[in-house]
Amino acid sequence: MGRGAEEIIIYNNMKNKNPNTTFFISGLHCKSCKIIIEQKIRDTYRIHASVSMGDNTVTLEKTDPRVNEHSLNALFEAEGYTFSHSSLKKEKLDIFQLLFIVITAAVLINLFIFIGNATSVSSTVSATSPLFAYFIFGALASISSCAALVGGIILSLSRQWSRGGATSHISFHAGRLISFAILGGVLGLIGGAIRLTPFFTAFLIIAVSIFMIGLGFQMIGISAFQKFQISLPTSVMKKALGVRSSQNSLIPFFIGAFTFFLPCGFTLSTQSIALISGGALKGSLIMFSFALGTLPALAFISASSNTLFQNPKFSIAFSKIAGILVFFFAVTNISSQLNVLGFSSPSILGPSTNVVRQDTNNSSGLVPIVDGKQLLKMNASSRGYDPNYFKIKTGVPVRWEVTDTGTSGCTNAIISRSLFEGQIDLTPGKTTAKEFTPRQPGKYRFSCWMGMVTGTIEVVN
Repeated sequence: MGRGAEEIIIYNNMKNKNPNTTFFISGLHCKSCKIIIEQKIRDTYRIHASVSMGDNTVTLEKTDPRVNEHSLNALFEAEGYTFSHSSLKKEKLDIFQLLFIVITAAVLINLFIFIGNATSVSSTVSATSPLFAYFIFGALASISSCAALVGGIILSLSRQWSRGGATSHISFHAGRLISFAILGGVLGLIGGAIRLTPFFTAFLIIAVSIFMIGLGFQMIGISAFQKFQISLPTSVMKKALGVRSSQNSLIPFFIGAFTFFLPCGFTLSTQSIALISGGALKGSLIMFSFALGTLPALAFISASSNTLFQNPKFSIAFSKIAGILVFFFAVTNISSQLNVLGFSSPSILGPSTNVVRQDTNNSSGLVPIVDGKQLLKMNASSRGYDPNYFKIKTGVPVRWEVTDTGTSGCTNAIISRSLFEGQIDLTPGKTTAKEFTPRQPGKYRFSCWMGMVTGTIEVVN
């Protein structure tokens, strides 16, 4: 058997009766790898190629004597992919790479928690969050899943766009910003027309967050999730990434506009909030602020697309760090929405508990009784609720007085489905009262209407 025959394994497709060639690949770590490999093989050999992220293989639609493992390894030397006719051992991180990934992810998470505590910008955002919060949320997205998906498109097109200098990249980012503003307004208009309830919103955000968890696991490299790649339809990707069309000055603009539909977890989360914002202008500003927050990091990817981000070691580490961040924020979203639905959940990013001190002579810690009612007094601000823990008795009426000292975001309304129906709507500078009677002992969570800021009412016999 000749050398060429040894290097090329030909599989017969029994269904179509067409021979094809399959190679194993080492170095796959995200969706952009699939795009880059398929496009480059098509452009170089005029052969259709299909990459399987789950099997770590590339299958060619027909055999070609020019295509073997040596020619492919030479073609993709700069990108760091390795091709072989036999299965390759899965790359394993050494202890230093693993420590770098874990420490970097932990630093970024704690940095965002610190920013949230200092500026009232939470890891989750609501329809009433300030626009600056969406800019920060976009900045976070741009160093995680957004960079992996949108950045992957930028990387795959960087060679074609290099002929046009910076014009193509600028056109791409302009298209992205404009489409997010326009389509965000459309979402707000739709949401305002159908009047979404807080409980529908909670289910919507939980569904998006489950999607984010799957995306995060893919980026981390969990093999079970690699078989279910989250991406745009193949036909759309082929048209968007066509080498000839990408040289047209308008095509980068439309590709950038089309990234609104890319299944990035953070983008989907923001889109769901634009939908419940209740107005075209608000929805437009929310999505534009988010897209603007992603711009610095994506522009950096554009500027360094042929150097830093095509380094395989950096790309693998980056993908895993981004996956950890996506998973963390998805779990945070779910935790907050469980509060809205009336389920007790751990407060991942919430402030520390401030225990009520209304009667220093009461060793049991119970709130005082005034005129036959247990009296709860609490201040609500943009930073949360103070105090955010109360201890009361079953069967005794409660009067809960909440003073709005400057709420923002979702802290201007309080819910607790397990204790009372509806919500407590607050008015700046005024005290609002809510009366109810607890029937069953236990610890009950109350929260803002989006579930992000929480507190506890303990009911005892």
